[in-house]
Amino acid sequence: MKSILVIPCFNESRRINHGALKSLFDGLSALDLKTEVLFVDDGSTDDTANMLEKLTTNVSAASVLRIKKNGGKAEAVRHGLNVALGNGAQIVGYCDADFATPQKRSFDYSPLLISTLIILWSSALEFSSLGMPSVAQR
Repeated sequence: MKSILVIPCFNESRRINHGALKSLFDGLSALDLKTEVLFVDDGSTDDTANMLEKLTTNVSAASVLRIKKNGGKAEAVRHGLNVALGNGAQIVGYCDADFATPQKRSFDYSPLLISTLIILWSSALEFSSLGMPSVAQR
Protein backbone atom coordinates (compact mmCIF):
# COMPACT_ATOMS: atom_id res chain seq x y z
CA MET A 1 0.00 0.00 0.00
CA LYS A 2 1.53 3.32 -1.09
CA SER A 3 1.50 6.17 1.41
CA ILE A 4 2.70 9.75 1.12
CA LEU A 5 3.52 12.11 3.96
CA VAL A 6 3.01 15.76 2.95
CA ILE A 7 5.21 18.34 4.68
CA PRO A 8 4.17 21.95 3.99
CA CYS A 9 7.02 24.46 4.15
CA PHE A 10 7.10 28.25 4.17
CA ASN A 11 10.35 30.08 4.89
CA GLU A 12 11.68 27.09 6.82
CA SER A 13 15.34 27.22 5.78
CA ARG A 14 16.46 28.19 9.30
CA ARG A 15 14.09 25.85 11.13
CA ILE A 16 14.30 22.55 9.26
CA ASN A 17 16.25 20.00 11.25
CA HIS A 18 18.51 18.41 8.62
CA GLY A 19 19.52 15.62 10.97
CA ALA A 20 15.91 14.74 11.70
CA LEU A 21 15.06 14.62 8.00
CA LYS A 22 18.11 12.49 7.25
CA SER A 23 17.03 10.10 10.02
CA LEU A 24 13.51 10.04 8.60
CA PHE A 25 14.83 9.20 5.11
CA ASP A 26 17.23 6.58 6.52
CA GLY A 27 14.44 5.05 8.58
CA LEU A 28 12.11 4.82 5.60
CA SER A 29 14.87 3.20 3.58
CA ALA A 30 15.89 0.76 6.33
CA LEU A 31 12.31 -0.32 7.03
CA ASP A 32 11.64 -0.72 3.30
CA LEU A 33 8.31 1.06 3.62
CA LYS A 34 6.29 2.16 0.61
CA THR A 35 6.12 5.61 2.12
CA GLU A 36 7.19 8.75 0.33
CA VAL A 37 7.70 12.27 1.61
CA LEU A 38 6.37 15.20 -0.41
CA PHE A 39 7.60 18.62 0.64
CA VAL A 40 5.35 21.46 -0.48
CA ASP A 41 7.19 24.78 -0.70
CA ASP A 42 4.42 27.33 -0.28
CA GLY A 43 5.99 30.30 -2.04
CA SER A 44 8.92 30.71 0.33
CA THR A 45 10.94 33.88 -0.09
CA ASP A 46 14.05 32.49 1.61
CA ASP A 47 16.22 29.55 0.52
CA THR A 48 13.73 26.84 1.55
CA ALA A 49 12.98 25.54 -1.96
CA ASN A 50 16.65 25.24 -2.92
CA MET A 51 17.51 23.64 0.41
CA LEU A 52 14.71 21.07 -0.02
CA GLU A 53 15.86 20.29 -3.55
CA LYS A 54 19.38 19.63 -2.24
CA LEU A 55 18.09 17.51 0.65
CA THR A 56 15.97 15.33 -1.63
CA THR A 57 18.31 15.05 -4.63
CA ASN A 58 19.51 11.53 -3.79
CA VAL A 59 16.40 10.38 -1.92
CA SER A 60 14.09 8.40 -4.19
CA ALA A 61 11.28 8.46 -1.61
CA ALA A 62 11.21 12.27 -1.38
CA SER A 63 10.19 15.05 -3.72
CA VAL A 64 9.46 18.77 -3.69
CA LEU A 65 6.36 20.52 -5.01
CA ARG A 66 6.87 24.25 -5.49
CA ILE A 67 3.95 26.66 -5.29
CA LYS A 68 4.81 30.14 -6.60
CA LYS A 69 2.55 32.21 -4.36
CA ASN A 70 2.05 31.64 -0.64
CA GLY A 71 -1.48 30.49 0.06
CA GLY A 72 -1.10 29.43 3.68
CA LYS A 73 -0.56 26.12 5.40
CA ALA A 74 -4.00 24.68 4.66
CA GLU A 75 -3.66 25.42 0.96
CA ALA A 76 -0.17 23.90 0.85
CA VAL A 77 -1.44 20.76 2.59
CA ARG A 78 -4.43 20.60 0.19
CA HIS A 79 -2.14 20.89 -2.86
CA GLY A 80 0.16 18.21 -1.45
CA LEU A 81 -2.68 15.83 -0.64
CA ASN A 82 -4.13 16.27 -4.12
CA VAL A 83 -0.75 15.51 -5.71
CA ALA A 84 -0.28 12.52 -3.40
CA LEU A 85 -3.67 11.07 -4.31
CA GLY A 86 -3.01 11.79 -7.99
CA ASN A 87 0.25 9.83 -7.67
CA GLY A 88 -1.62 6.76 -6.46
CA ALA A 89 -1.25 7.02 -2.70
CA GLN A 90 -3.86 5.03 -0.81
CA ILE A 91 -2.85 6.64 2.48
CA VAL A 92 -1.97 10.32 2.82
CA GLY A 93 -1.23 12.57 5.75
CA TYR A 94 0.77 15.60 6.77
CA CYS A 95 3.37 16.68 9.27
CA ASP A 96 4.74 20.15 9.99
CA ALA A 97 8.26 20.81 8.73
CA ASP A 98 9.44 21.39 12.30
CA PHE A 99 7.69 18.18 13.45
CA ALA A 100 5.42 20.26 15.71
CA THR A 101 2.32 18.33 14.62
CA PRO A 102 1.60 15.66 17.23
CA GLN A 103 2.35 12.27 15.70
CA LYS A 104 -1.17 10.92 16.04
CA ARG A 105 -2.63 14.01 14.31
CA SER A 106 -0.50 13.49 11.20
CA PHE A 107 -2.70 10.66 9.94
CA ASP A 108 -6.00 10.97 11.80
CA TYR A 109 -7.75 8.47 9.56
CA SER A 110 -4.95 5.98 9.10
CA PRO A 111 -4.12 3.78 12.12
CA LEU A 112 -1.71 1.70 10.02
CA LEU A 113 0.35 4.71 9.03
CA ILE A 114 0.16 6.21 12.52
CA SER A 115 1.68 3.00 13.88
CA THR A 116 4.31 2.94 11.16
CA LEU A 117 5.31 6.57 11.76
CA ILE A 118 5.37 6.17 15.54
CA ILE A 119 7.70 3.18 15.14
CA LEU A 120 9.78 5.06 12.60
CA TRP A 121 10.00 8.30 14.58
CA SER A 122 10.64 6.59 17.90
CA SER A 123 13.43 4.45 16.46
CA ALA A 124 14.97 6.80 13.88
CA LEU A 125 14.73 10.26 15.45
CA GLU A 126 15.98 11.61 18.73
CA PHE A 127 12.84 13.11 20.20
CA SER A 128 14.74 15.12 22.76
CA SER A 129 16.31 17.17 19.97
CA LEU A 130 12.86 17.85 18.56
CA GLY A 131 11.30 18.62 21.94
CA MET A 132 8.88 15.70 21.67
CA PRO A 133 8.40 12.81 24.12
CA SER A 134 9.21 9.32 22.92
CA VAL A 135 6.47 6.71 22.71
CA ALA A 136 7.80 5.14 25.92
CA GLN A 137 7.42 8.45 27.78
CA ARG A 138 3.71 8.80 27.05
